[in-house]
Amino acid sequence: MLTLVGVAEHCVAGRPDPALASSKPENATDSAPPLLQQFEHFISHPPAIQNLVFAKKIPMNGGALPLDGSFARSTRFDYFQATWQTNGILFRELTSPFAVTNDAVAGELVGWSGHRHALVEPNGNFTTWDDRDPSVAGKDISVFYTARFLLQPLQEVVNLGIMYGGTGQIRWRRNQFRVEREADHQRLVIMGSLVVGGGGRPRAMRVRYAFPHMTNDYVVRYGYTPPLEYPFLPTVMTNFWVRNGGRGPSEMELDQWRILNLQIAPRAMNPDAFAFARFEAARGWQRRIYTNGAIYDVRTNGALHLVYNLPAAGAPLIPRAREMPLAFYAGWAVMNLTIFALMVGAKEKKQQNNEKPITTL
Repeated sequence: MLTLVGVAEHCVAGRPDPALASSKPENATDSAPPLLQQFEHFISHPPAIQNLVFAKKIPMNGGALPLDGSFARSTRFDYFQATWQTNGILFRELTSPFAVTNDAVAGELVGWSGHRHALVEPNGNFTTWDDRDPSVAGKDISVFYTARFLLQPLQEVVNLGIMYGGTGQIRWRRNQFRVEREADHQRLVIMGSLVVGGGGRPRAMRVRYAFPHMTNDYVVRYGYTPPLEYPFLPTVMTNFWVRNGGRGPSEMELDQWRILNLQIAPRAMNPDAFAFARFEAARGWQRRIYTNGAIYDVRTNGALHLVYNLPAAGAPLIPRAREMPLAFYAGWAVMNLTIFALMVGAKEKKQQNNEKPITTL
């Protein structure tokens, strides 16, 4: 299962590791380390992020990702904002890149502040839970699963284009890395190497994703215009699936991310930085609570109404009154879309052997 972005990773006794509040590499001197070293350190030891606004390219006509090469011509983007550190998250989809100063949410939100967690699903359900609740431990229920999927855009941006890599899990050796993860209950080995360009910054990263029955190659190409405050970080990350032979172009664009604004926090932030109560007050969502192994609606008088019980860990989810959260399936779609692209590549190899406008803030 993919790990929730930043949850408990690099925490010491429930507190954030102070070293993560800085992007300065270990053993670095007072002089700035090379840009390549800072780039690698950002992925391996991501700092506390006070504000991140980024855009994700989406298909021009909506719907599923086209695999005919036309995605590269799209000029539509979704926009997101995040505040992040290893023990706190506030991540929301924006109605526009200019909505960062208001409480608008375009369909989804994931929050974690202190012991309280929140998820707003695209269908408008607003579910909260407390990680001190004993019924939470060991569960892999729909709201947790959906939260992990909705956080994938943030994870890929913090990893500068690496899919499924976990946050802070990559370790470099001579500008290369190898990490083992679990994705969709499958063992996944990810290997990558950097291609260094002029000025000592990476211009690309070659990445191989090896599942048990298929292996495919990608290349992430980096752009640095317009520049960020941090010159070692790219502004644009474009992910191409590499076709090894066959008909058509050798590379197909499947993803593009654009960092519009980034502010690294000078030190670890307190839980107030991730508070999500103001969004609930402004939006009037249907409130739900996960507690005692069940999902409850919160009525206007504060009373709890049982929606459905949740089974023991490992058992299938059986919703009450045939009510299954739609975002659970949406999460599956997000995950399997990329895996589908990988499978297309595997199928082609087998056949060969047998025979919204972007706005800059």
